[in-house]
Amino acid sequence: MATTISSTVSYTLGASEDNLVLLGTDNINGSGNAGNNRITGNAGANVLNGLGGNDWLDAGSGNDVLYLDGNDTANGGAGADTFWVAGANNLVMDSGADSSVDTVKTSVSIAMGAALDNTQPWSFISGGIERIELQGSANLAGVGGYGSQTFIGNAGNNLLIGGQDADTLVGGDGNDTLYAGDASNTLLDTVRDQLEGGNGNNTLYANGGDFLLGGVGDDVFVLAGGSNIVLDYGGVDTIISDESFGLGRGPDQVGSSWASAEIENLQLSGTLNINGYGDSHNNTLTGNSGNNLLDGGGGVDVLNGGAGNDVLQVSVAQTGATLTGGTGSDEFRFAATYAGDHTAGAASITITDFTQGQDWINLSRSGLNSLTTLNVQAGDTLASLLAQASNQATAVQPQMLSQFVWNGDTYVVLDSSATSSFASTDLAFKLSGSKTLTLADFATSAPASPLTGGAGNDVLHVTAAPSNGIDYQQGATLTGNGGNDVFWIDAGYRGDHATGSNALIISDFAHGVDTLRLSMGSGLSLPGQINTLAVQAGDTLSTLMARATHQTSTYTMPALSQFVWQGDTYLVLDSTADPTWVGSNLAIKLSGAPTLTLADFSFA
Repeated sequence: MATTISSTVSYTLGASEDNLVLLGTDNINGSGNAGNNRITGNAGANVLNGLGGNDWLDAGSGNDVLYLDGNDTANGGAGADTFWVAGANNLVMDSGADSSVDTVKTSVSIAMGAALDNTQPWSFISGGIERIELQGSANLAGVGGYGSQTFIGNAGNNLLIGGQDADTLVGGDGNDTLYAGDASNTLLDTVRDQLEGGNGNNTLYANGGDFLLGGVGDDVFVLAGGSNIVLDYGGVDTIISDESFGLGRGPDQVGSSWASAEIENLQLSGTLNINGYGDSHNNTLTGNSGNNLLDGGGGVDVLNGGAGNDVLQVSVAQTGATLTGGTGSDEFRFAATYAGDHTAGAASITITDFTQGQDWINLSRSGLNSLTTLNVQAGDTLASLLAQASNQATAVQPQMLSQFVWNGDTYVVLDSSATSSFASTDLAFKLSGSKTLTLADFATSAPASPLTGGAGNDVLHVTAAPSNGIDYQQGATLTGNGGNDVFWIDAGYRGDHATGSNALIISDFAHGVDTLRLSMGSGLSLPGQINTLAVQAGDTLSTLMARATHQTSTYTMPALSQFVWQGDTYLVLDSTADPTWVGSNLAIKLSGAPTLTLADFSFA
């Protein structure tokens, strides 16, 4: 006759005792013996261990821990329970109807259903378990069934197979194989694995040397570096990559991972300056917060630069594209031979968010020195305006740019032939919104950009050599933004930067606080004084600039002069005895009238 012990304290069955029932609500523990025991927990948090024999563990309510060592059956009941499984032919279940997460930690292969093979010990789950963690370093398998589970691999080479519902498979540290099954699953790995998505909409994570097979659903492949290979058989799929990536490109062509041609979309992640390339299909490419180059390749593509200073490139094979630069100073770059009418339909090229003074359009052509604005007349159509814009070039002026606004959007036409109609070498595309573009919006390099310091003591360095500082060979606005700042103008940066798009402006120079450092270059002495020019009746900015560049006839070369015009200070460095402006002179503007003295300067 079986002996049952009831206890309100932790208890271990003696050799002649069979069953144990824990009473009350205290957090107490129960252990069996070498026989076949039945151990029942109470309402508290219990630790139940059958020890030897074929045991039945029934935890009841509470967050319990149950140990199974072979041929045992365990029911967690209500609460967040943890099952430690060792040995074969254990059965784990959880009948609790609550929303707690129950976890199996197993050192043997485990399945919700039949074993895959008889070459290793297996234990089984009948239901109610949400998380399965493989333990140790043995090569174990985990097989899902009904319900959504998370499988976590161990240090060995694991085989993880998703079940009928949405599972998450995490490969762990070994060389793992992950199969998602037919549901929409999430697959992750940590070393070198094979991940197979199945027929659902799956998310597969990889981080080095992995083989990912997406299946026929709409899959997402998240790549964290390494030499990954991605294949897919159907659906609309997306790769998220933290390194440069080319869709449909073979190994070692771009970055260190590659994908088959069945991947449609690419999203760059992280903050690094990396690039994304499409293929001949219709792709959507999205940049990260760094400075990206996005090239759609062929097809009808959508390019989104995101944050950062991005290049959105229209290649020769491009059918059409929607280009969105996002934040930052973005370049919309067209291949030098890209041509055709891209104003409507699937072949249209549309720039959605062009910001004048910040973004620019690079047509990769030289000799663009004229931009004509066409006025829309009564009776005009898009076709008639395109015809008019494509009849601008002549033998003398073989490349003519035109723009016009039609139905609220701006159209740009490059007429590169002397014919009276749209030729195959002409180019037409669209910008969203009504804009009045200038030639400054069409460039082969970046327009003037701001350079802003922080609250501390900053050095803002302007140079003509990008490797030595910030390259603003055209213009810039420099803002120290508080602190004792140094505005350093290198000897290689010279020219008239007083006005226009070429202006170099120091926006917040503080007399007696900030320093203007001028590198003089070889062969020049250092200025011994600063000359302040008085504005006379009839003066203009041009006459004042002319006077400032004629100072070396009065003062020792080089001469440093300042004057205030319309509330701002202009600084001129006259470096030669030539009474006219020469390229080695320098002129810049300081916002406001800080009344400079020689003490505000340092020279090198």
